[in-house]
Amino acid sequence: MKLDPARYARLSALLDEALELDASARAALLDALRGEDATLAAELAALLAADAAPQPLIDAPLVLPLTAGTSMHVAGERVGPFRLVRELGRGGMGVVWLAERDDREVRQQVALKLIHPELDSAFARHRLRRERAILARLEHPHIAHLVDVGVDARGSPWLALEYVSGEPITDHATRRRLPLARRIGLLIDVCRAVQFAHARLIVHHDLKPSNVFVDAHGAVKLLDFGVAALLDPAADAGDAAGPGVASGVTPAYAAPEQLRGEPATVASDIYALGLVLFELLTEARPWPPGQRPRDPAQAPPQASRMVDAARRRALRGDLDAILAKALAPRAADRYASAETLAEDLQRHLTRHPVLAHRTSRGYRARKFLQRHRLGSLAALAIAAAVLVGAAAALWQARIANRQAQRAEAVRNLLVSMFSIADPDLNRGREVTAAELLGEAARRAALAPGSDPLLAADIDATLGTLARRIGDYPTAQQRLRAAEAALAGAGDAAAPALLQVRLDLADALRLNGDPKAARELLAGLAAQLARTPPPVHAQALATQARVLAQLGELEQAERDANAALKLDEASGGAAAIVRDRNILADLSYARGDFAGAVQRFEQVLAAQRALHGDTHTAVAQAQQDLGVALAGAGRYDEAIAALASAHALYVRLLGTEHPAVASVLVNWGGALRQSGQLDAAEPKYRAALALDEKQLGADHPQTLLALNSLATVLTQRNRDAEAQALFERVLAGNRRVLGERNGQLVPTLISLGGLAFRRGDYAGAVARYREALAIADAALGPGNPTSDIARRGLGYTLAMSGDPDAGLPLLREAWEHHRARHGERHPEVIIFGSSLAQVLAGTGKLDEAWALARSTHAAALAILPAQHPFRAHAGVVLARIELLRGDLDAAGALVADLRAAHAVDYAAHAAAELELLDLQVRAARGDRDARMQLRERGAALRAQLPPLLRTQR
Repeated sequence: MKLDPARYARLSALLDEALELDASARAALLDALRGEDATLAAELAALLAADAAPQPLIDAPLVLPLTAGTSMHVAGERVGPFRLVRELGRGGMGVVWLAERDDREVRQQVALKLIHPELDSAFARHRLRRERAILARLEHPHIAHLVDVGVDARGSPWLALEYVSGEPITDHATRRRLPLARRIGLLIDVCRAVQFAHARLIVHHDLKPSNVFVDAHGAVKLLDFGVAALLDPAADAGDAAGPGVASGVTPAYAAPEQLRGEPATVASDIYALGLVLFELLTEARPWPPGQRPRDPAQAPPQASRMVDAARRRALRGDLDAILAKALAPRAADRYASAETLAEDLQRHLTRHPVLAHRTSRGYRARKFLQRHRLGSLAALAIAAAVLVGAAAALWQARIANRQAQRAEAVRNLLVSMFSIADPDLNRGREVTAAELLGEAARRAALAPGSDPLLAADIDATLGTLARRIGDYPTAQQRLRAAEAALAGAGDAAAPALLQVRLDLADALRLNGDPKAARELLAGLAAQLARTPPPVHAQALATQARVLAQLGELEQAERDANAALKLDEASGGAAAIVRDRNILADLSYARGDFAGAVQRFEQVLAAQRALHGDTHTAVAQAQQDLGVALAGAGRYDEAIAALASAHALYVRLLGTEHPAVASVLVNWGGALRQSGQLDAAEPKYRAALALDEKQLGADHPQTLLALNSLATVLTQRNRDAEAQALFERVLAGNRRVLGERNGQLVPTLISLGGLAFRRGDYAGAVARYREALAIADAALGPGNPTSDIARRGLGYTLAMSGDPDAGLPLLREAWEHHRARHGERHPEVIIFGSSLAQVLAGTGKLDEAWALARSTHAAALAILPAQHPFRAHAGVVLARIELLRGDLDAAGALVADLRAAHAVDYAAHAAAELELLDLQVRAARGDRDARMQLRERGAALRAQLPPLLRTQR
């Protein structure tokens, strides 16, 4: 008989539960199941009988019989980089092995999860890939993290998880006879891990003692997200189990709504936490196995009634109330979050009033007296102590209530802000992400109360949201407000304060202030050395990005490699991919386009292994690869990769998402670099229209699209249109970022280039000087952006007739860039050919020739024939060969340039090449060329900059 997935999942969950019970409890479970579903009970009984029979390792699996001849995994077999050691357990569709990686540099044990060979199916693979995607989002010290992923020899996916050597939390507590406070402390740690998952819209769905281990060091680890649910309704489409108990959940730990077949929610996990807490406190379940009431609305018994008299007093009161609230039959009556449950347990441990208890003045006074027994011993002081105690307890209860309300307040605020998207309120007008964020900020400012931690939570959340949608000034403002609130909140807020400061450093970087970001990170160095490795790795990764922006590529690479080493040892798969992505970006920044392509291909493969083929992370990786391919001159592949990224973004996000506009800009860039200017312009215009609609006219992404459109218009010799667009970009950046922000520099450089093209050398010099001053101030002297401005300024001064002023600037920029990037980098090539051109114009022919030859050789090695920088290097070398009298070399270079049709490096490029061609041919004795040179030479020279007009 073939089981449908929902029935199979329930049978598998029942089997897992039954295998944990003794013989009498199993019998009770089967009896109860027969009254509900006799067929399912018979199937479960058969499986239990099969499991009890002695079987060799390669015999039948726990769920379905193997087909004869099916290959099983065996000890010693290699799966990816791991060697299987021994089987740890089976359940559902999977088999978990202890496996080892031993590659000399890294020795690591993992729990390797494989699909059972007989049960390998599209459904099973979907479930494992889904678990992989969920685990990639969970990096927490109390959650067993994802180590690696891959595909085995049969093409089935596998997961390598952190191996936890320990035992279930209830067994650990019982065997070690842990005191009550220690048991509660363990459950608080579990709550924190569950809250971390909930904050990422993930519900565990199957919390039970066997999925919560305690390791050899006494730390809890949450396991098995194999049936976890995503709170995003679209993300779990197709996974519904149908009527009856929710798919995959263990019935003994299911919430009432799950028993009714309803989807799992945060409240369902709260209920399961309550059941685990019940077992920890009583060493028994609320109901005997198989005897849970059929009515899901029936509340469990009080824990204090399930224990002996010695323990009853400790459970009666607060703990009974906490359990009653966590195990309320109605989901709405339970704790709002795992965090509020943890906080209430913490309040009980510190003898503060708990929220679950119906507070009265007498109750609050008793809690005060419990905390301050010594102060109430004198009989004459009892009345005063009660009065003062009641007042103090009232104050502390209010604090406790505010703490419990913080998470709820943040959630309510972020939910309420979406009310402006109500079509009845906005009359059908589409609402942008920026408008939603602005509404949230407005409501936060109007929110009553002055709890600084609540304000910090809201500001930090809004800052993170602003950073993600690209509103970096708002992100910076909100994160600074959160930082100020947390800085005065004491040691308890230190972890949150550190995270806010790391987020602020990234926002500063994105907002064009990497110097401030570096200073902030430097101030955190001592604290980071004492933080858990994943946090330290995050800081190193952020610092690597900051240093890359400042041009310190070698140190950036050291930091990125250090982050990767930490994450490979103790981080999660998502963090490892992040680090590798940064290293790929650094390869691109160094001009190592082949290395960048290779690294981005690895990132793309890793994202596909983590998320499958249809995920926004895969689309982003395709986009990054496309940009690197374009840098390497592999334009057809680049355009194909970017088109694929665009199609995937549209499929996942629709046509109106800002991510679609981002890939359109890069797609247009690849088309532009390949010379397809007519095809590039519509891509830029489509991106610009989308960004303006969704993000607003002054958003950084909108201004980038506008800048890209202006660039292609410049290449199409539509300088007046380009000038107007560049001016709009500059004005927008000044409005948003201020007058001296580093983000203004690229646009100022572009405007300087346009002024040079039209012969306005004074205007060009002014733009370049402003760009250089801002870049030096914002990014520090010697940074790559300053050198680009310095090259533009030096070249303009020299070409306009002042080579003595321009030559030192050109030489400095070239030397800095060559030291930074090496010889074979596009910018080093244009810097070198510019310097050689000016050297030749000032009579330094030997130095000019040597530099021009090496520069041209580098251009031939890394740039395609149509690239404007390669064309400029060829023209400069041809001119110098002509000046040296080597007509053959000059002629060959001119012929190559004409064949490539690449003459768009400057407005005067066509005139310069035509004049050079006539001069070479005339020098070889071509009478027709001599005649044309006499007739047209003056007109051609008039189109050149002053320094070039005098060259023969």
